[in-house]
Amino acid sequence: MKIIILHHDLEPEEIKIKEILEQKGFLAELKDIRDVDIEEIEGNSVVLNRVYASVANRDFSSIEKTLDLLKKLEAKGIPCINSYFTSLYDYNKFEAYKKLKENGILTPETILVDSEQEIENLSEKAIEAFGLPLIIKRNTGGRAKDVWKANSVEELKKDLINKFENAKKENYAGGFIIQEFAKTTKGHDCRLTIFDSKPISSLGRTLVSLDSTTPWLASASKGSQLIEFEASQEVIDLAIKASQVIGAKFNSLDIMFTEKGPSIIENNPTPNYSNISSLEGVERLKGFVSQIVLELNKFPVEK
Repeated sequence: MKIIILHHDLEPEEIKIKEILEQKGFLAELKDIRDVDIEEIEGNSVVLNRVYASVANRDFSSIEKTLDLLKKLEAKGIPCINSYFTSLYDYNKFEAYKKLKENGILTPETILVDSEQEIENLSEKAIEAFGLPLIIKRNTGGRAKDVWKANSVEELKKDLINKFENAKKENYAGGFIIQEFAKTTKGHDCRLTIFDSKPISSLGRTLVSLDSTTPWLASASKGSQLIEFEASQEVIDLAIKASQVIGAKFNSLDIMFTEKGPSIIENNPTPNYSNISSLEGVERLKGFVSQIVLELNKFPVEK
C-alpha cells in the first residue's frame, strides 16, 4: 500500500511532505491532479489531497476534477485525507457558510452571486441585509485572490462586473460571494490549527489594508505578519466544532474577533506552508506530517 499525494503545481511543501513521510518509512508518491487517472490509484492506497483551493485562481477545472476523483475513490473504498465532503467545503465558501450557519457557528453572513445577471438584484439585496462596507471574494479560491472591500453600491456592482469579466478570461466558473464586513476588535486575527478535535498550534496574523483605509484583512500573501497568540478556550471550542461540522480531521481556521464574538472567516484543510525555507516553517510542516501519520496509522499502510 502506498500514500498518494495529490497536488497541482508542485510546491516545496509537497516535496517536503513526501520526504518526511519516506524518512518515517512510508512509501509516498506525488501525482499531479491534471494527469492522474483513477486506475492509477485503485488498489491498496491512501490518498492525501494537497490540491489547494487557490488552484481555482489559475485552473478551476482542476478543482472540479479533484472533487470528482475523491468522490469516485471513496465510492471504491479508498481512504482520502481530506474527504470529498471536507474538500467541497474547502473549495466552496458558500457551501461552507451554509454548513456553519446550519450548526449555529458564527461566520459572516454571505450571499452567492453565480452570474453577471444576478449582480444588480443581489447587490441591492446584500446592502439591504448587511449594510456597507461589504467584502467580495471568489467563492472558490485562496491566498486573497480577488478579495476586495466595497464602500458603496456603485463600487460593489462595478467590482463584481470586473471580476466576472476577468473570470471569463481565466476560465474561472465558481462565482463570487458578497460577505458581511466583520468589524474587528483586535489588530490581528487568529490562525488556529486543529487535528482530530485537538488544538496543535495558534498564531496571530496582523491585519493589512488593500485600499489605504484602516487595516481589515489578514493574509500572509498580502503582507500580514505572524505573531505569537494563544487562543482562548472559547476560540478553541469554536474551531473544533467548525472542523467537526465540515468533517475535517486537519484544519487551519482563520478566526476574526468581532463585537459578536470570535467568527470563522475561512476553513483551510489544505493550509499553505510556503515559508518552509525557514526553520520555523520546517518545524510547522513536520508537525503537520506527524498528525497525518497518526491518521495513516489507522490504515494498513505498508512500510
